[in-house]
Amino acid sequence: MTREAFNKKLYNLLLISVGFFFISVGFVGNYVLSFSVIFEEIFVSTGFVLVVLFTNITFHRNRGTKTNLILLVEVFLALIMICFQIIIRFYVYNPAIYYARLFVDILFTFLTFGYLGISALFVYKSLEDGQIQPWIIVRYKIISYVSIILSFHAIPQILIPWDVGTDDLTNFFTLLSYTIIMVQAVVFSIGFCIAWMMPKNLKKYFNSSYDTPQELELSEEALLKKIKIELEQKNKGPNN
Repeated sequence: MTREAFNKKLYNLLLISVGFFFISVGFVGNYVLSFSVIFEEIFVSTGFVLVVLFTNITFHRNRGTKTNLILLVEVFLALIMICFQIIIRFYVYNPAIYYARLFVDILFTFLTFGYLGISALFVYKSLEDGQIQPWIIVRYKIISYVSIILSFHAIPQILIPWDVGTDDLTNFFTLLSYTIIMVQAVVFSIGFCIAWMMPKNLKKYFNSSYDTPQELELSEEALLKKIKIELEQKNKGPNN
Protein backbone atom coordinates (compact mmCIF):
# COMPACT_ATOMS: atom_id res chain seq x y z
CA MET A 1 0.00 0.00 0.00
CA THR A 2 1.39 3.40 -0.96
CA ARG A 3 1.78 6.14 1.62
CA GLU A 4 -1.00 8.12 -0.07
CA ALA A 5 -3.41 5.18 0.02
CA PHE A 6 -2.52 4.45 3.63
CA ASN A 7 -3.10 8.07 4.58
CA LYS A 8 -6.50 8.06 2.87
CA LYS A 9 -7.56 4.91 4.66
CA LEU A 10 -6.27 6.25 7.97
CA TYR A 11 -8.10 9.54 7.39
CA ASN A 12 -11.39 7.74 6.69
CA LEU A 13 -11.07 5.60 9.81
CA LEU A 14 -10.06 8.61 11.88
CA LEU A 15 -13.04 10.57 10.60
CA ILE A 16 -15.62 7.91 11.47
CA SER A 17 -13.88 7.20 14.78
CA VAL A 18 -13.99 10.86 15.80
CA GLY A 19 -17.63 10.97 14.73
CA PHE A 20 -18.59 8.03 16.94
CA PHE A 21 -16.42 9.41 19.75
CA PHE A 22 -18.30 12.72 19.64
CA ILE A 23 -21.63 10.88 19.71
CA SER A 24 -20.50 8.85 22.73
CA VAL A 25 -19.18 11.93 24.54
CA GLY A 26 -22.52 13.64 24.01
CA PHE A 27 -24.53 10.83 25.57
CA VAL A 28 -22.08 10.25 28.41
CA GLY A 29 -21.85 13.97 29.12
CA ASN A 30 -25.59 14.28 29.52
CA TYR A 31 -26.75 10.98 30.98
CA VAL A 32 -23.71 10.09 33.10
CA LEU A 33 -22.03 13.39 33.94
CA SER A 34 -25.25 15.45 33.88
CA PHE A 35 -23.79 18.31 31.86
CA SER A 36 -26.84 19.28 29.78
CA VAL A 37 -28.89 18.26 26.78
CA ILE A 38 -27.34 21.17 24.89
CA PHE A 39 -23.89 19.68 25.49
CA GLU A 40 -25.21 16.33 24.28
CA GLU A 41 -26.80 17.80 21.17
CA ILE A 42 -23.69 19.73 20.14
CA PHE A 43 -21.49 16.64 20.32
CA VAL A 44 -24.02 14.19 18.87
CA SER A 45 -24.93 16.50 15.99
CA THR A 46 -21.26 17.10 15.22
CA GLY A 47 -20.72 13.34 15.22
CA PHE A 48 -23.62 12.87 12.81
CA VAL A 49 -22.15 15.45 10.44
CA LEU A 50 -18.82 13.63 10.53
CA VAL A 51 -20.58 10.35 9.66
CA VAL A 52 -22.07 11.98 6.55
CA LEU A 53 -18.67 13.42 5.68
CA PHE A 54 -17.23 9.91 6.03
CA THR A 55 -19.94 8.56 3.71
CA ASN A 56 -19.18 11.20 1.10
CA ILE A 57 -15.44 10.60 1.18
CA THR A 58 -15.71 6.80 1.27
CA PHE A 59 -18.51 6.19 -1.23
CA HIS A 60 -19.02 9.40 -3.20
CA ARG A 61 -15.63 11.02 -3.62
CA ASN A 62 -15.55 13.63 -6.41
CA ARG A 63 -19.28 13.30 -7.17
CA GLY A 64 -19.94 17.00 -6.71
CA THR A 65 -23.17 18.85 -6.07
CA LYS A 66 -25.48 16.10 -4.79
CA THR A 67 -23.15 14.94 -2.03
CA ASN A 68 -22.35 18.51 -1.05
CA LEU A 69 -26.08 19.23 -0.86
CA ILE A 70 -26.64 16.26 1.45
CA LEU A 71 -23.82 17.47 3.69
CA LEU A 72 -25.31 20.97 3.70
CA VAL A 73 -28.74 19.62 4.69
CA GLU A 74 -27.07 17.58 7.42
CA VAL A 75 -25.36 20.66 8.85
CA PHE A 76 -28.65 22.57 8.66
CA LEU A 77 -30.49 19.83 10.57
CA ALA A 78 -27.70 19.76 13.15
CA LEU A 79 -28.12 23.49 13.77
CA ILE A 80 -31.89 23.10 14.06
CA MET A 81 -31.47 20.33 16.62
CA ILE A 82 -29.13 22.49 18.71
CA CYS A 83 -31.55 25.42 18.47
CA PHE A 84 -34.41 23.20 19.65
CA GLN A 85 -32.47 22.20 22.74
CA ILE A 86 -31.64 25.84 23.51
CA ILE A 87 -35.31 26.79 23.15
CA ILE A 88 -36.40 23.91 25.37
CA ARG A 89 -33.75 24.67 27.98
CA PHE A 90 -34.18 28.43 28.25
CA TYR A 91 -37.50 29.45 26.74
CA VAL A 92 -40.45 27.12 26.24
CA TYR A 93 -41.32 23.44 26.35
CA ASN A 94 -44.68 22.11 25.21
CA PRO A 95 -46.08 19.25 23.10
CA ALA A 96 -45.63 21.20 19.85
CA ILE A 97 -41.95 21.87 20.54
CA TYR A 98 -41.39 18.31 21.74
CA TYR A 99 -42.87 16.63 18.67
CA ALA A 100 -41.35 19.14 16.26
CA ARG A 101 -37.92 18.40 17.72
CA LEU A 102 -38.62 14.67 17.57
CA PHE A 103 -39.68 14.93 13.92
CA VAL A 104 -36.44 16.71 13.02
CA ASP A 105 -34.47 14.20 15.08
CA ILE A 106 -36.01 11.32 13.13
CA LEU A 107 -35.14 13.02 9.83
CA PHE A 108 -31.64 13.84 11.07
CA THR A 109 -30.91 10.29 12.18
CA PHE A 110 -32.45 8.73 9.09
CA LEU A 111 -30.44 10.98 6.78
CA THR A 112 -27.19 10.29 8.63
CA PHE A 113 -27.31 6.51 8.77
CA GLY A 114 -29.77 5.88 5.97
CA TYR A 115 -27.40 7.68 3.61
CA LEU A 116 -24.52 5.53 4.84
CA GLY A 117 -26.59 2.36 4.56
CA ILE A 118 -27.96 3.08 1.09
CA SER A 119 -24.49 4.05 -0.16
CA ALA A 120 -23.04 0.77 1.09
CA LEU A 121 -26.05 -1.13 -0.27
CA PHE A 122 -25.47 0.36 -3.72
CA VAL A 123 -21.87 -0.83 -3.67
CA TYR A 124 -22.94 -4.26 -2.40
CA LYS A 125 -25.54 -4.70 -5.14
CA SER A 126 -23.08 -3.50 -7.77
CA LEU A 127 -20.45 -6.01 -6.68
CA GLU A 128 -22.76 -8.94 -6.02
CA ASP A 129 -22.37 -10.51 -9.47
CA GLY A 130 -18.80 -9.38 -10.10
CA GLN A 131 -15.47 -11.14 -9.71
CA ILE A 132 -14.78 -9.55 -6.36
CA GLN A 133 -13.66 -11.33 -3.24
CA PRO A 134 -16.71 -12.41 -1.21
CA TRP A 135 -15.42 -10.84 2.00
CA ILE A 136 -15.53 -7.40 0.37
CA ILE A 137 -19.12 -7.97 -0.69
CA VAL A 138 -19.95 -9.12 2.84
CA ARG A 139 -18.30 -5.98 4.25
CA TYR A 140 -20.61 -3.65 2.35
CA LYS A 141 -23.60 -5.90 2.95
CA ILE A 142 -23.08 -5.74 6.71
CA ILE A 143 -22.48 -1.98 6.68
CA SER A 144 -25.61 -1.40 4.64
CA TYR A 145 -27.85 -3.53 6.85
CA VAL A 146 -26.65 -2.29 10.24
CA SER A 147 -26.68 1.33 9.08
CA ILE A 148 -30.24 1.07 7.81
CA ILE A 149 -31.23 -0.47 11.15
CA LEU A 150 -29.64 2.45 12.99
CA SER A 151 -31.32 4.97 10.70
CA PHE A 152 -34.54 4.24 12.61
CA HIS A 153 -32.76 4.93 15.89
CA ALA A 154 -34.86 7.96 16.84
CA ILE A 155 -38.26 6.47 16.05
CA PRO A 156 -38.70 4.58 19.37
CA GLN A 157 -38.69 7.95 21.15
CA ILE A 158 -42.23 8.40 19.85
CA LEU A 159 -43.24 6.04 22.65
CA ILE A 160 -42.07 8.51 25.31
CA PRO A 161 -44.81 10.92 26.48
CA TRP A 162 -43.85 14.55 25.98
CA ASP A 163 -44.19 15.36 29.69
CA VAL A 164 -41.98 12.48 30.83
CA GLY A 165 -38.24 13.06 31.04
CA THR A 166 -36.16 11.09 28.59
CA ASP A 167 -33.97 10.01 31.51
CA ASP A 168 -36.92 8.74 33.58
CA LEU A 169 -36.37 5.01 33.27
CA THR A 170 -39.09 4.32 35.82
CA ASN A 171 -41.58 5.05 33.04
CA PHE A 172 -42.35 1.88 31.08
CA PHE A 173 -42.42 3.59 27.69
CA THR A 174 -39.14 5.39 28.31
CA LEU A 175 -37.51 2.13 29.36
CA LEU A 176 -38.94 0.30 26.34
CA SER A 177 -37.81 3.07 24.01
CA TYR A 178 -34.25 3.09 25.26
CA THR A 179 -34.07 -0.70 25.29
CA ILE A 180 -34.89 -0.71 21.57
CA ILE A 181 -32.43 2.13 20.96
CA MET A 182 -29.69 0.30 22.87
CA VAL A 183 -30.22 -2.90 20.88
CA GLN A 184 -30.01 -0.94 17.62
CA ALA A 185 -26.81 0.77 18.74
CA VAL A 186 -25.16 -2.48 19.83
CA VAL A 187 -26.08 -4.24 16.57
CA PHE A 188 -24.65 -1.35 14.58
CA SER A 189 -21.45 -1.11 16.62
CA ILE A 190 -20.65 -4.81 16.39
CA GLY A 191 -21.58 -5.06 12.72
CA PHE A 192 -19.67 -1.95 11.67
CA CYS A 193 -16.53 -3.00 13.55
CA ILE A 194 -16.58 -6.48 12.03
CA ALA A 195 -17.20 -5.12 8.54
CA TRP A 196 -14.61 -2.36 8.55
CA MET A 197 -11.91 -4.18 10.54
CA MET A 198 -12.61 -7.73 9.47
CA PRO A 199 -10.07 -10.24 10.84
CA LYS A 200 -7.99 -12.09 8.29
CA ASN A 201 -9.38 -15.47 9.36
CA LEU A 202 -12.90 -14.25 8.74
CA LYS A 203 -11.88 -12.98 5.31
CA LYS A 204 -10.50 -16.42 4.49
CA TYR A 205 -13.74 -18.02 5.68
CA PHE A 206 -15.87 -15.91 3.36
CA ASN A 207 -13.34 -16.48 0.56
CA SER A 208 -13.20 -20.26 1.01
CA SER A 209 -14.90 -20.91 -2.33
CA TYR A 210 -13.26 -18.04 -4.18
CA ASP A 211 -11.11 -19.03 -7.18
CA THR A 212 -8.21 -16.67 -6.52
CA PRO A 213 -7.60 -16.58 -2.75
CA GLN A 214 -4.17 -15.07 -3.32
CA GLU A 215 -5.92 -11.74 -3.71
CA LEU A 216 -6.30 -11.74 0.04
CA GLU A 217 -2.82 -10.28 0.09
CA LEU A 218 -3.73 -7.31 -2.11
CA SER A 219 -3.44 -3.91 -0.51
CA GLU A 220 -6.53 -1.85 0.22
CA GLU A 221 -5.56 0.43 -2.65
CA ALA A 222 -5.35 -2.50 -5.08
CA LEU A 223 -8.69 -3.84 -3.90
CA LEU A 224 -10.35 -0.48 -4.43
CA LYS A 225 -8.91 -0.30 -7.94
CA LYS A 226 -10.20 -3.80 -8.67
CA ILE A 227 -13.66 -2.86 -7.40
CA LYS A 228 -13.64 0.22 -9.63
CA ILE A 229 -12.73 -1.87 -12.68
CA GLU A 230 -15.47 -4.40 -11.90
CA LEU A 231 -18.06 -1.65 -11.55
CA GLU A 232 -16.96 0.00 -14.79
CA GLN A 233 -17.15 -3.29 -16.67
CA LYS A 234 -20.57 -4.03 -15.24
CA ASN A 235 -21.87 -0.57 -16.12
CA LYS A 236 -20.69 -0.95 -19.73
CA GLY A 237 -22.82 -4.06 -20.15
CA PRO A 238 -22.39 -6.97 -22.55
CA ASN A 239 -23.29 -4.96 -25.65
CA ASN A 240 -20.58 -2.33 -25.28
